[in-house]
Amino acid sequence: MSKLKVQELESRVAPGYGLFSFLTNLASQDSTFGDIFNTVVDPQTGDVDVDTAVGMANDAGLGVQSVRPDFTLSDDIVISDKTAGMIMSFFGK
Repeated sequence: MSKLKVQELESRVAPGYGLFSFLTNLASQDSTFGDIFNTVVDPQTGDVDVDTAVGMANDAGLGVQSVRPDFTLSDDIVISDKTAGMIMSFFGK
C-alpha cells in the first residue's frame, strides 16, 4: 500500500476552487484583468460573450477561434489549488 502525499489527498478531498468565483475574485483584485473579464463575462450569470473574447484574443495576436458558440462559467467547473496558483502567478500574486 502506498502513502498519499498530503497535497494529493487534499486535492482529492477538496479539489480546489469554483472557476467562476475564483475569476470573479481575481477580477476584483486586478483592474487590468477585471476590465477584460467584465467585458466578456456577465457577472450575474457567468455567460461568456464568446465572439468578444475571441476578438480580444485575436487583437492580441493569438490567432484563435471558438470551438463553442456559447459558454457559461460556473462553480461547477473546479480548478485545483495548483492551477489557481499558476493563474495567480500570471498577475504577480
